[in-house]
Amino acid sequence: EGGAMHQWNIEHPDARVRHGDMIVEVNGMRTIDAMQQELREETESVDLRMCRWNERFIITLERSEDVSKLGFKFARRESDEGHRSELKVTDISADGLLGRHNERAIAAGDFRLVAFPGMTIEACNAEEGDAD
Repeated sequence: EGGAMHQWNIEHPDARVRHGDMIVEVNGMRTIDAMQQELREETESVDLRMCRWNERFIITLERSEDVSKLGFKFARRESDEGHRSELKVTDISADGLLGRHNERAIAAGDFRLVAFPGMTIEACNAEEGDAD
């Protein structure tokens, strides 16, 4: 409380920044290193571009002769509700299909469709439900 983000939320209740929102651009910079550098600069103001994850979104990964690896690891875990198990992404490889999907989404500025470790896989090829 008392910081610039708190003040923003008070002045813009219809555009509040919430827990889990992502900073995707700082003063026009989009790479992690460049955004961090911008945040370290002592400037009068900082322009942030924020993004909120979709609750659910679909990613289609198509193997080709060029790239056949899906490029991510996953593990079965109990859900927060404790009544079913689920698959969670644990690691994403930059040279696999999911990493390439993420690169395209970031280049297009469509950060809502970027997959991250910790996200849950709800269905795959029309199979859904308990991961068991």
